[in-house]
Amino acid sequence: MSDEFLEPLDLNAGQDDEVMPEPELLTVSLFKQAIQDSAGNANDAILKDFAEFVLPNLMKQLSGATAKGGMFFERIDARRKVEGKDPVRRDNAADQSLLHIC
Repeated sequence: MSDEFLEPLDLNAGQDDEVMPEPELLTVSLFKQAIQDSAGNANDAILKDFAEFVLPNLMKQLSGATAKGGMFFERIDARRKVEGKDPVRRDNAADQSLLHIC
């Protein structure tokens, strides 16, 4: 019996050394499409640069930030504890990310 199955798979075997582009967020794709579809903005270099460089990085920053939950409640609860109050209710505080990735 061969020990071939113990060898790590070469997932790049037979492929060119071409680097695959990083997938684009739907939000960014839709924004770029909206620029192209708009007669007044199709040639706007500032909007194109914003869509190409600023928006993707902004989305990456916002995707990890929560609107509720996380440190939001810890800060409120710490303040309420000092005031002698009970912690806030969390039954209606499902995580509401600032960015919804589709």
